[in-house]
Amino acid sequence: MSPSSQDTRRAELLAQVNDRLAGDEVDRVTWPLGRLEAERDQRLRALVSYAKANSPWHAERLAHVDADRLTASSLDEVPVMSKSDLMDNWDDIVTDRRLTKKGAEAELARLSADAAGMFWMNDFVLVETGGSTGHPTVVVWDTKGWVDMAAIVTRYGAWLQQSAASGAENQDPPAESFRWVQATIGSSHPTSMSRQLARFFERPEFENHEIPANSPIGDAVAALRELHPLGLFGFASALVAVANEVQQGRLDLSPAMVGASSEPLTEQMREFLFEQLGAAPSNTYAVTELGAMAARTMPGRTDLCLVEDAAVYEPVIHTNDGTHESATQQASDGLIVTNVLNRAMPLIRYQLPDRVLIEDPLADAPWSGRRITVVGPRPPAFTYRVPGHDPVVVDPMSIQDAVSSHPFVLDYSLLQTAEGITILVWLGSKSCEFEELEERCRAHLAAAGLEQPVVEIACVAGPGELPRTPAGKRRHLIPSSAT
Repeated sequence: MSPSSQDTRRAELLAQVNDRLAGDEVDRVTWPLGRLEAERDQRLRALVSYAKANSPWHAERLAHVDADRLTASSLDEVPVMSKSDLMDNWDDIVTDRRLTKKGAEAELARLSADAAGMFWMNDFVLVETGGSTGHPTVVVWDTKGWVDMAAIVTRYGAWLQQSAASGAENQDPPAESFRWVQATIGSSHPTSMSRQLARFFERPEFENHEIPANSPIGDAVAALRELHPLGLFGFASALVAVANEVQQGRLDLSPAMVGASSEPLTEQMREFLFEQLGAAPSNTYAVTELGAMAARTMPGRTDLCLVEDAAVYEPVIHTNDGTHESATQQASDGLIVTNVLNRAMPLIRYQLPDRVLIEDPLADAPWSGRRITVVGPRPPAFTYRVPGHDPVVVDPMSIQDAVSSHPFVLDYSLLQTAEGITILVWLGSKSCEFEELEERCRAHLAAAGLEQPVVEIACVAGPGELPRTPAGKRRHLIPSSAT
């Protein structure tokens, strides 16, 4: 598509989003949970019926499923779908025979090279993960599903604006020359979900400046000094690193809005951001395969609540026999999701690695979705080679939970060593002794079979001394290949 055709297509789809917001889209924030679930199940049945008719891979996988009778509660009769399933069977999973994995990768390479346009064959949008594991996930959206998702992304902000306007007296409208300037410290990849959405929502009065999270903190500080952004958004660990620059007096920054995403935002991080930046940070939970799944309920509240009409969410525990059980009253081992919006690439019972806890809706908040706590991806096992004995395999999840929940720890990394672990922690301006935490970690390693485990906890001077992924996210757990 030519640049002018791209602009025309984007304007058409943005108009559809605005039409949705002028209809009942914003009201869905306060719809009763049962009504949202009924809408979701209707979308689910339509999706499964479409997938059976148009996707060779799903036609075989879903042959036994009666789409007309399907609900979220009966979805467990469908096998789980992994990332490997998606990438190995890409051409047979998509529902339009014009779409191929090879063609998608060529289009993504073109977009990465010149960042011109975003619509593939006029009818699709391509996004991909950063590929921190070495294998990016490539997702194609049909434009109808993209508009649905984009409307959901803006639904809550529009509701907040309407609520604020209805409660304000003699409120002056923004001046015609007003420009909103924001900085987003996130993915450097031009075809990530966040970058594609930012490109989609571009408008003259709105400036979004992308700062790669994997760039040196000095470069981010220099850019923020020049921009003086009203909004500051990005990876949670990147925002905390910026707040540290403010605390150290190397940056003067007072944004009106702060928003974290892509990584768990702990209570300690939230408090630090508020103290240093002067704005209570919002929080979202989003993934490339679904878009935004959860958002903060209202200013002053820290709860994340699910967007219930966009997907089916199944937190699960992995059992010893390889099956899955529903997780209740505890953080799950993973999350199975079904995106009911995107028909181009049906993701039906798709496995995500994130550990979550899903609880009942809040009784005193307008958002009616259930609450979700995102713990983060399940950590890789630490394997210790013991001469003359079988390897000792340690699940570091309990250690990670203990470190991340420590009231003084703002950020951290766990490094496997030959005889135990080294924990690097950043405390901001605070100081602390860690004898109790060290003992808990030693006890966990010993219980797993590691004899005389060595646990060392070291405080670092700043978040820049903690390891990051190539994309700029925090590396919280680092297994050792030397053991």
